[in-house]
Amino acid sequence: NWEKARIIRNFVPGISASLNEVHEETQRLDGLPSLNNHDAEVKKIIGNEAWDLLLQEVVLYRIKKEDMADVACFLGGRVGGNHKRRIEAGATHDKSEFRRVLSDWFGEDQGLNGLDRRTALIKLSEAFYNVDLYPLARDLKTIANNQEQSD
Repeated sequence: NWEKARIIRNFVPGISASLNEVHEETQRLDGLPSLNNHDAEVKKIIGNEAWDLLLQEVVLYRIKKEDMADVACFLGGRVGGNHKRRIEAGATHDKSEFRRVLSDWFGEDQGLNGLDRRTALIKLSEAFYNVDLYPLARDLKTIANNQEQSD
């Protein structure tokens, strides 16, 4: 880990942390549950429009931390559990974490992998409806219905 910290400290422009601080942060990050990054697969299934919409909603803080946790649990027990463990280990409720939630859903038994676009978008719409994010739920359902019409 010291070597990793040294490399980060020397090659990341503008970093003002000490080597000890960088080392501590790399140790913390190494302690997070390791995940396969399924961004490409998730994006292929739900489509660019829904992907961009979801991440924009996180960035604009319309999907708040409580919403993200509830949506993660709605998408599957393991999805919710992984999200909770990452948050307890120090991850933040940002778009990277939401991408991890979607990646977990892809890997979940009976999860995103194997769903068609419309079914996946309807499931996401239901998740956001359940946390009272009605405009986002409506937008996802509209994207799903437009997908159905183009098929």
